[in-house]
Amino acid sequence: MANKFAFPKSEAGFNKWFTSFHRTFTTHSKKHKFSASQMKAYKSAWNNWNKWYTAWQKAHAAERKAWKHAMESRSQFESFFRKFFATAGKSAWNSGQFAKWGIPAHKSNGTSKKRTSSPNTNTATPWIKTEWSRGKVFVWVGYGRTSKWPTWATGATVQFRTPGGRWKNLASGKTWPFTHVVGAWKGGPIEYRAAFTYARGKTGPWSKPFASSWKKAA
Repeated sequence: MANKFAFPKSEAGFNKWFTSFHRTFTTHSKKHKFSASQMKAYKSAWNNWNKWYTAWQKAHAAERKAWKHAMESRSQFESFFRKFFATAGKSAWNSGQFAKWGIPAHKSNGTSKKRTSSPNTNTATPWIKTEWSRGKVFVWVGYGRTSKWPTWATGATVQFRTPGGRWKNLASGKTWPFTHVVGAWKGGPIEYRAAFTYARGKTGPWSKPFASSWKKAA
C-alpha cells in the first residue's frame, strides 16, 4: 500500500518542505532522467514559488513595520488632541470651527448683542486687544471697561498698518474677534486701530493705534 502524504498547512512549513524536496529532486533528476516536460513544469513551479514567497515575506515585514509606525503616529496625535481639546474650549479665538470634532465654541465670544449705551456717538472710541495664534492675529474691540459695545453702534471697522506702511482696511462687521491672517510674519509689530460705525454708515473717531507683535502677544 502506497504511503500517503500531506502538504504542510502553513506557508513557512511548506517553504521548508519544498526547499528540502528541491535539493533531493535536483540531485536525482539527471540520474533518473526525468522527461523534459517534467523538468520544465518543476522548474517553473520552483522558480515562481521562490520568487513570490520571498516577495510576500518582504511585503509582510514591510506591513508589520508600517503598522507599527502608524500606531505610533496615531498615539502621538491622540496625545496632541487631548491637550488641544483641553485648551481650545477656553481660547477666545475659538468661535466653533472645531464643533464637528466635539470642541464647542468659546462661550465668551462677543457679538453685536453685547452693547452698552454711550452718551455721545461722535466721541466714543473703542479699545483694541489682540492675540496671535498659528499665523493669525485675532482683534477684539470693546468699549469702556468691558467688551460690550455701545447700544447705538451698528458695527466696527478695523484697520492695520505695517511698519512704514499706510493704514489699510482689515474688516468691518458686528461680530468679533476680527481675524487677520499674517502667516509667518517677521516684519515687526503691526499696528491696529478701530472705530465704531453707526446710523447711515457714519464712522466715529479712530482709537489710538495698538501695536501688536508675535513675540509678545497682547
